[in-house]
Amino acid sequence: MGLKYTELDEIKNEYISLNGITDSFRKLIENDNQLLISLKSKPGLWECMWYNDNQVSGYSKGATVWLNTEVDSEIVSQKYDTIK
Repeated sequence: MGLKYTELDEIKNEYISLNGITDSFRKLIENDNQLLISLKSKPGLWECMWYNDNQVSGYSKGATVWLNTEVDSEIVSQKYDTIK
């Protein structure tokens, strides 16, 4: 896979500043781009089209819809090793 930045210390900055945050985000985006290259696919962006346009129908009757009911911090704690 070959991520450019593999250690947190390579991404985070010692001081919180606009430039420091921008630099950290740039590094995270570079890593994301490396992942996309290795996956050879690009994730899509889901859009609730019927929210902005009454002419577009929503889900069909009987469609399965997933609703995230988990607490973000619990997911991160449980999946820490996988996320890391």
